[in-house]
Amino acid sequence: MRKLTVLVIADWVVSIGDNEAFVLAIIVHVDLFKNCNLLLFLHIFFERFMFNMAIIIFGDSWIEHLRREVKIHQSDDRLFNQDTVWYGKPGLTCNKISYSMINEVTERKPDVVVLHVGGNDMSQLHLPTIVATNILSIRQRLLELGAKRVIVTEIPPRELRCWHRTRIEYSDAERERHTASRTKTNSILKERLGLDYLSLKRVQLPKHYGPDGVHLSAAGNRIFFFAIRDKLKFDFS
Repeated sequence: MRKLTVLVIADWVVSIGDNEAFVLAIIVHVDLFKNCNLLLFLHIFFERFMFNMAIIIFGDSWIEHLRREVKIHQSDDRLFNQDTVWYGKPGLTCNKISYSMINEVTERKPDVVVLHVGGNDMSQLHLPTIVATNILSIRQRLLELGAKRVIVTEIPPRELRCWHRTRIEYSDAERERHTASRTKTNSILKERLGLDYLSLKRVQLPKHYGPDGVHLSAAGNRIFFFAIRDKLKFDFS
């Protein structure tokens, strides 16, 4: 991502990009700000002229479902009109993320990777410390192989369903343990990651889920999309 410096000099605004011999200057007279907040103007300027960067959205079936939803509502699947790669693998768990998969994701040396994984791990009733450690290890590997930044999403709630013929239903105790483990895992991730942790607190079960209680409805996907978009806008604008 190219570094952007903004200089406010008296009643003039000059914006200068200083990477790859690229220079962009815009001069705005103070009259523009008589009825316009300066911060609002800068926000609009950054959103419109934010320099080109590569974004990777990487994770389980939630990512693939979100990509399809985005394609319905816009002509392409780009975020902020930036190069965006959606890498969603149904059934993905931490243990299924191989080195070759990570190498493929980081091949383009992305400016930011949004990592959404762990939901399928929690459904297998894994211990929170194990799941959190695995997610943090994947993030570190992505950084080591060239990703400039990796943002990890909260592990959202889901219904526990048995898809195997050998079992009919999870017990109440297992459901309670799943909720407690997910909460603990998210707590660990939030503490370790700080600003690189993306909360999905607005996603509510069952309100924003489809009939299976695992994947989001159209409304839920919109919330998920705006959570990612707003996180990137806040941190990179």
